[in-house]
Amino acid sequence: MKQTSKSGHIKILTANDLRSGGVVFASDDNSWSPYISQAQLASDSTMMEALTIRGEQAVNSQLVVEPAFIEVVVENGLPRPLRFREQLRVNGPSVQTTFLKPAYDEVA
Repeated sequence: MKQTSKSGHIKILTANDLRSGGVVFASDDNSWSPYISQAQLASDSTMMEALTIRGEQAVNSQLVVEPAFIEVVVENGLPRPLRFREQLRVNGPSVQTTFLKPAYDEVA
């Protein structure tokens, strides 16, 4: 399980749900939530160790795959990932069907 650098930022534990493949976050109620707003914040090594154990147990129980810590900042009471990659994982695909080009007909 990856842990980010010791930069002093708050971290949360994220993974992919084994059944759906969706992004999930370790939440305060000891479950996995698809909502980052419910993620349990880890600001010290003790909390990170507890979340690491929870992630390993979830992998062993075949609930999630590839748990990893990501750095977040809390803005307006909600965690926001620092890295663009993680922001994409939280918000879903970056391509919306309204922006897709229509299929074109070949001109002979």
